[in-house]
Amino acid sequence: MSRPSDAELQQLDAIAVDLKETFEERGHRVALAMAADDAFTSGNSRSALMRDLAIDAVTLSASRNGLPFRQVLGGGHELLGRQHTYRLRKARHDATGFVITASNESGLVSEEEPSLFPMEKWVLGWVPDDLGSVAEVFTAAVLGIEEGRPGRLVLGSAIALGTRDPISGGFTPTDEGLDFDDEPEVGTADDIGA
Repeated sequence: MSRPSDAELQQLDAIAVDLKETFEERGHRVALAMAADDAFTSGNSRSALMRDLAIDAVTLSASRNGLPFRQVLGGGHELLGRQHTYRLRKARHDATGFVITASNESGLVSEEEPSLFPMEKWVLGWVPDDLGSVAEVFTAAVLGIEEGRPGRLVLGSAIALGTRDPISGGFTPTDEGLDFDDEPEVGTADDIGA
């Protein structure tokens, strides 16, 4: 497995920042939608709404950051890099690290037909928090699957994304010691010839 290029990691990092910001700005709407009807209080509704919001955020950000984003068989979505694909997947933590559930039939672990330019399979994982925001975003190589009900992906070392301060890099104010005590007097209408 090869590590993504620095340029591609910068693109992924920008997408991760946008994903986090989208949940900060619009994540509260998930709770509003669930409160609309008692039938929506299942964990399935919350998960589906959060997934849709994540897909929308990544779709918009991917087009701005130059990585194609497509839907794949089985309803999954992935970013296309030069040598890697990054499947968007929700993750959680346990004692061993990041957990992403998957079945043996998942396209992430099934064998592909030989290709002239084989693509390495990676994930773009996002971990929601209890407040409806995104706590972490990472990418990691998919090494295989651990059998179980459900099974879980075996991941390589995770690379944290979206950890930079989204405000940094822009305007930086300077303290020039400006003194505003000596404000000039404002003239009257007679002074300007009115």
